[in-house]
Amino acid sequence: MNDAQIQELAVNIAKPLVKQLHADSIAHVGLIAYLATKGIIDLDDYLHYMNDLKDNLVQSSDYDEDTKEAIRHQFDFYQERLRG
Repeated sequence: MNDAQIQELAVNIAKPLVKQLHADSIAHVGLIAYLATKGIIDLDDYLHYMNDLKDNLVQSSDYDEDTKEAIRHQFDFYQERLRG
């Protein structure tokens, strides 16, 4: 296989996984929003907890910078959807 074929194969493998992860994220946001509207959870408290968790994860030496950026992006995505 040449480099272009390997790249195409990698994209074809990753694309469905990325779509599924995005769909899962949307579903999780919907669940949290629903629980907050029903008064089961306090949305501000939840977001504060998630910010603390994000800060701890990105300060950890267990992750490389790409993973830390992905963590930041995912947490920010959640917050934007929940606050919007």
